Amino acid sequence: MGAPGKRMRLGTKSCAECRRRKVRCIIPPGQDRCDACQAHGSSCVPQEKQLDGDASPVSGIDDVAALKKRLDELETLMRGLPGDMLNRPSSIGTTFQQQQQQQQDQQQSPIYSSLVDTAHIVPAFQNSPLISLFNESSIFDPITHTHTVPGPLTPTASSRLRQCLAQFASYLPRPERVVKLFEGTQQYWSIWPPYFYGPGDADCLGPGQVPLAEKTFHNALVSGHPGQTAKAILFLSLCIQQTPKRLIQSLIPPSIQQQELVDTYIETAQTLLLLDTEAAGGTLDSVEGMNMLYKLCINSGRPQRAWSWNRQAITASLSCGLPSKVTRAGERSAQAWAIAWRAERFMAMTLGLPSSTSALHPGLEPLQDENTVMAIMYYVAVVCGKIIDRDQSRGGGRSHYATTIQLGEDIEDAKRQLFPAQWWTDGHLSPDLDQAAGWYQQSTKIIFLTALKVAHLPYMLRAATDRRYGPSWDAAMGAARDICVAYCDFRHWPKGGAELCQVMDFRAFSAALVLVLGHLVAPAQSQLAAAEADAARVRDVALCLRQTAAMMDCRVAEQAVRTLDVLDAAQRGVYMAEDDYEVMVPYFGKIRAQQQLQQKPEDAVSDHFNTVEFNTNDFLVEFPVDMGEAAELCCDWAELGLGYGSMDWGHSFTCGPFFDTEGAGAT
Repeated sequence: MGAPGKRMRLGTKSCAECRRRKVRCIIPPGQDRCDACQAHGSSCVPQEKQLDGDASPVSGIDDVAALKKRLDELETLMRGLPGDMLNRPSSIGTTFQQQQQQQQDQQQSPIYSSLVDTAHIVPAFQNSPLISLFNESSIFDPITHTHTVPGPLTPTASSRLRQCLAQFASYLPRPERVVKLFEGTQQYWSIWPPYFYGPGDADCLGPGQVPLAEKTFHNALVSGHPGQTAKAILFLSLCIQQTPKRLIQSLIPPSIQQQELVDTYIETAQTLLLLDTEAAGGTLDSVEGMNMLYKLCINSGRPQRAWSWNRQAITASLSCGLPSKVTRAGERSAQAWAIAWRAERFMAMTLGLPSSTSALHPGLEPLQDENTVMAIMYYVAVVCGKIIDRDQSRGGGRSHYATTIQLGEDIEDAKRQLFPAQWWTDGHLSPDLDQAAGWYQQSTKIIFLTALKVAHLPYMLRAATDRRYGPSWDAAMGAARDICVAYCDFRHWPKGGAELCQVMDFRAFSAALVLVLGHLVAPAQSQLAAAEADAARVRDVALCLRQTAAMMDCRVAEQAVRTLDVLDAAQRGVYMAEDDYEVMVPYFGKIRAQQQLQQKPEDAVSDHFNTVEFNTNDFLVEFPVDMGEAAELCCDWAELGLGYGSMDWGHSFTCGPFFDTEGAGAT
């Protein structure tokens, strides 16, 4: 410090501490500290007056050098924290590095690792402004994400997992029955979301791998990872759901309904997936499990719940970084992400809901080396996004219809460019064709044509009063015809009769309704030959639905057949029931058929006039979303409380009188 300065009194002559306290500074003789400093136990430091000749101001260069040195020290300190063990050269001395290494070795608390371990930062937030700022700074290392095996569960999570599996154990079939379920459904494994038995992209279960499937299933149940266990349970659920009635009766007790058992499995899997997302924020296994849940909901006629799991799969995908370019380089991760966002787009369009993915998202890119089916599904997802934007916008009028015409032209062009020509030829579903190939051909065509139908359907009804909307009538009717043909071709194919997909059945039923309604609403635009051909297509769809309902547990097919039979009878004048037939078809509208007695002409064969009434909305954006069973396709359509609060379009069509000549008139 140098020579001691002169002791001073209060004000300018006090010690530094007394001046700060603003008290009198008294130093008794023979003491080093004043009374105040001695009483407070503080150091008695005299004030020092800096002489003018001792002034040595620090230059700006010295300030910069000192700042750089401090930054280097901070950088080395950050590198030395647990979780980042990279050894990099630093600008400070070796002694400081050794001291930091000793501090690392002595640090035993696991808390700091979880706080600063950049390898465990959620990948969804890697592009956030704050993290981007840190990455661009020289102080922090770039944050990278690599897929790792999920860590061990906490004691609480492990207890919940054991409790969940203990409750599920009573519903688990015996091992020999599990093998029979696998053997009876292995031909369908290729058309379900993939079930991977290993970490490799090619480690996917397929037909002929029943022993491997059995081993994978039992290993997953005791793996201790909720995501893997949930996938195994959902895979078995798909097998139970797909098993025909004649076989399932010998595998489960008569007191248990097939769909009720599947629902129990789904509840268990949902609990496990929730546990997995809570522990890890989302894993690849959980995303693949949610994709399986989507398929289960589609098969059981629950599109709203399927859409809900699509949304959750997208959230889990973002959390574990699947949309990132580096992660999508792996085929397994890329496929899981593609299934999630593409299915969500199509379901959102079908339900009249907004999509959760933006068209500008960098992850919405086609996969590398996509086959024909995947390329078509990618285009459908893009088109569905455009249809959603049109339906959700509050504009309308000419701009809406101009968008519709452009969408229709683009879809027609894509149909000619993307689909192989042989897919549209007669006999393209040969008996020796692989079952998965035949399924993907027909389901892809139905999904593609459904997008075209939905694009034009809001304006098809207006064609009766305004000829400007004639192109939409033609396009919607053409798409509906092709959907009916594609569906019936698949159901008539020897390998396609037992495939359970109630949403696909509903799409064919909706297309048949469009054909019926199209000829009623605009008879002037339809010719007699075309009307008779379409009526035959509708009856063919009803026949296929009846066969499906007889073979599988399919509530949608049962109700669809009943509705089409009533409409066909009403059009032909043979609906003679005393009670009116009234149903609320989900995502379509209300249909009522009734008979009326009127005075008939002498040459008429019946004095009954059948009246068919339709009520609907142009767009589906006002349809209520309810995750309960009351709003799903598998519900009872006779519950008239289901559906729109109000409908902006309605018309009553009177069919008759009916003469000896074939055909029916509609006025």
